[in-house]
Amino acid sequence: GRMEILTFLRAGKIRNVVWLSSDTHATLVNDVGIGTFTPPFEGTGMKEVVGGPIAATPFAQSVAAVAGPAVVPALVAFLTAPVPLGVGMSCAVLGRYAYVKVDVDGGARRLTITPKDAAGHPVCPAPLVLTAVP
Repeated sequence: GRMEILTFLRAGKIRNVVWLSSDTHATLVNDVGIGTFTPPFEGTGMKEVVGGPIAATPFAQSVAAVAGPAVVPALVAFLTAPVPLGVGMSCAVLGRYAYVKVDVDGGARRLTITPKDAAGHPVCPAPLVLTAVP
């Protein structure tokens, strides 16, 4: 499972790992930790970027339909609050259609990931810019 993959990557000293996924129906940018809710709050150096939704119902609307609209801002606050008070995400956009633009600059060994809304405007405070380490 999850721990086996993270342990394998760390044991093999595999660096510059970025997880790109979707299907959460939200845009999320996160540091991948060994354990998010239990000490020690050990990082892995990996990033996780969840993009979308491009066409499905945004997560905020689904949450509001089940738990009420007041839950959505509280959920965003929890997702963006620093560990151990929350998850510590640098971006948590739950209520907009979005996609992720990925730019790779091989010469500079740089990856720029910019979540954008349906009109092409960035949805996070800043793009995620990663420069590969040797």
